[in-house]
Amino acid sequence: MLLAEGQTETGLFNNFYTQKGFRDGSGEFVDVMERQTYYTGIFQFNYGISENARFNLGFDVNLQSVRLDPDAESSMFRVLRFEDVPYARTAITGIGPRVKFRPVDKWSGFSVSSAFWIPVADSMEQYPFLAWDRFTWWNQFFYDQKLTENTRLFAETDLLFRFPRCSGQSTILSLPTSLFLSWFPTAKSTIYIMSQYSPEFQRLAEQPDDGSSQFYYNSYFLQVGAGAKYQVTPHLQLEFLYTNFAASQNAGAGVTWNLGIKYIR
Repeated sequence: MLLAEGQTETGLFNNFYTQKGFRDGSGEFVDVMERQTYYTGIFQFNYGISENARFNLGFDVNLQSVRLDPDAESSMFRVLRFEDVPYARTAITGIGPRVKFRPVDKWSGFSVSSAFWIPVADSMEQYPFLAWDRFTWWNQFFYDQKLTENTRLFAETDLLFRFPRCSGQSTILSLPTSLFLSWFPTAKSTIYIMSQYSPEFQRLAEQPDDGSSQFYYNSYFLQVGAGAKYQVTPHLQLEFLYTNFAASQNAGAGVTWNLGIKYIR
């Protein structure tokens, strides 16, 4: 959704990812004998600057926390203690501008969002891994299509680049593709199911001289889930989403719990 001129949107999306293991290069589950939990809080502010609701400007602030708990049966919400100890840490990891626009006026269901995040914390990729210590350029392409009077299909394809901040780092490219099927039982509520496939490619820090490809396949994950939205007031919306990493290679095998809060004025 794009904002009309003068409208503002303030949002906070809370993501909890927790796992007790990952899948290796063969897709086999590897138990890490602990609970690993990552919290990401993305604060967004957007402002409509065009009369026909075609162009928005905004900025993002990312807060992240990690906790590696030796007790595998512990609560994932312990990450909210925001401790600074050898097995846990917290930081504001990135900030940056965002633009969202509809490139073709007659294509009302198609829009593009582009954000550039600047890393602001130190040593984020050291133990325990907190976040990518790189510049992030996140491009999202959205398409929304009405199916029936109370169902819609929403598709998203991303180009997510992570560029080196320091020498010796590589460039990483992720290509997440997501599908959402939404049902609207009432005027205020939405129930949806979703799936996302995300392959990742990595560019070597030092390129070979044999003319081989700059990027090589690194990993992938497939997550599926279900969520709901509720319009509490004309201005306030709440969203809940649960996902499960059903398949992966050299990537996590956990689940996510997500809570979104959005206020439009």
